[in-house]
Amino acid sequence: MCSSDLHTIALKNDGTLWAWGENDYGQLGDGTKTRKTSPVQVGSDTNWAAVACGRNFTIALKSDGSLWAWGGNGGQLGDGTTENTTSPIKIGNDTNWAAVACGENHTIALKSDGSLWAWGENSSGQLGDGTTTRKASPVQVGSDTNWAAVACGLYHTIALKSDGSLWAWGTNGYGQLGDGTTTYRLNPGQIGSDTNWAAVACSGYHTIALKNDGTLWAWGRNDYGQLGDGTTGNKASPVKIGNDTNWAAVACGGIHTIVLKSDGSLWAWGGKIGRAHV
Repeated sequence: MCSSDLHTIALKNDGTLWAWGENDYGQLGDGTKTRKTSPVQVGSDTNWAAVACGRNFTIALKSDGSLWAWGGNGGQLGDGTTENTTSPIKIGNDTNWAAVACGENHTIALKSDGSLWAWGENSSGQLGDGTTTRKASPVQVGSDTNWAAVACGLYHTIALKSDGSLWAWGTNGYGQLGDGTTTYRLNPGQIGSDTNWAAVACSGYHTIALKNDGTLWAWGRNDYGQLGDGTTGNKASPVKIGNDTNWAAVACGGIHTIVLKSDGSLWAWGGKIGRAHV
C-alpha cells in the first residue's frame, strides 16, 4: 500500500491493484479523472507486485519485472514525455525492475542487477545524476551495482547498498541527508562510515533508519518532534533514538514517524504528541 497527500493505492494478495481518493491528474489509474471515495480496481491485471505513490502520480511493479506509471507527469512517469495519463503505461521494455520509491515529483527505481535509476523533477539534485536537469526517462545513478533499497523524501533520496552503507542526495535544508551539513548534494554521498544499516524510510524532510543491531536512528527536520529524540531541534547527522535494540520496521508521514518493534508493539511520535505506544 502507498498513500500520497490525496490518494491511496493498495495491493491485494490476489495480485489486483485498487485505488481511491483524489484523481484530478488520473493518479488512480482507472481511466478517469473522477475522485473516488471507495476502492476501484486498476484495470484487470492480477500480477501487480509492489506500488509507490508520488504527490499526483503512481508507479507500480508487476511480478514479471515490468514497471508501470500513471497520473501527473512532469517527467516523473518515466515514459519520455510530460503528458499525464489516466491509465497504466509501461516504462520502457525492461523486465528486471525490483523496487521503486517516489518523492513529490521524482521516481527512483532499483533493478535486479543492483543498478539504480532515476527520473522526474531534479531541481534539488534528487535524481543523483550530478545535474539539476529534469529527466523524462530513466537515467542511471552512477555505475554501482550493489544498491539494495531506496527511499524518497519530497526532494531528497536515501539509498542502502548491499554492503550496509547508507547514501543520500538532494535537498538538505533541514539536514535530512545526514551528512552533518545543510548543503544540497547532486550525487550520492555516504552517511558516515557505518556499514551496518538495515532499512530506511523518509518523510518530506526527515529520515529514519534501522541498524542491523536493532537500534533506531533519525535526522533532519524535527519541529514537531518527528525524530523522536525528545527535542524539537533539527539534526544534520544521525542521532540514536533511545536505547532499545528491538526495532524492526519503520515508516514516515509528513511530520510523524511510526515504528514496529520485534515484540509486535507499535510506536509513534511527531505531530502534536510525544513518543507513544500505539
